[in-house]
Amino acid sequence: MSGNGTQKLDRRVRRTRASLGDALVELATEQPFDEITVQQILDRAGVARSTFYEHFRDKNDLFLTDVEHLLDYMVTLMEASPERSRRLIPLRELLGHIADVDDFYRAIEASSSIAGVLDLVEAYFVRLIDHRIRSTSGSRSFSSDTRRLVATSQARAAMSILEEWVSENTAQEPARLDALFHRMAWSAIDAAATS
Repeated sequence: MSGNGTQKLDRRVRRTRASLGDALVELATEQPFDEITVQQILDRAGVARSTFYEHFRDKNDLFLTDVEHLLDYMVTLMEASPERSRRLIPLRELLGHIADVDDFYRAIEASSSIAGVLDLVEAYFVRLIDHRIRSTSGSRSFSSDTRRLVATSQARAAMSILEEWVSENTAQEPARLDALFHRMAWSAIDAAATS
């Protein structure tokens, strides 16, 4: 198969996955997430059942895959920002996105899927923070256990900010909370490096 054929296939797969994800989001704003069926997603997206199951186990797998792609995109945005060298995670981008899709987020929050989403985001944050500590440690010296502990604690701190911001429907700006989180996180990282 030529490279062009593979590129067309990749484009088609991306288009199918996007169509399925869009259908799920639309349906979640119309009815409780837990009541959405795979068949409804297929009908809305115009995708065959066999195609769906080539890529996903169920609607939760589709949703979590979409969340992971969104996080990857936000990391790309963060990496392109001028202050990226001091940022560990794309908290500002994530909070801004949640604000933009509040109805959808509320639908997911009311479903049994929210725990899986929060676990996925926290695990993603742990990996990002761990990676950033390793790549920017400079003169800091961390054992892998200490680095992992610091990364986990800071990811949980970020999740606390996110959950508080959402549950209180706060008017605080995502950029302000992102800056606050990063100041606290770097203070903790520096403290752990000196202990």
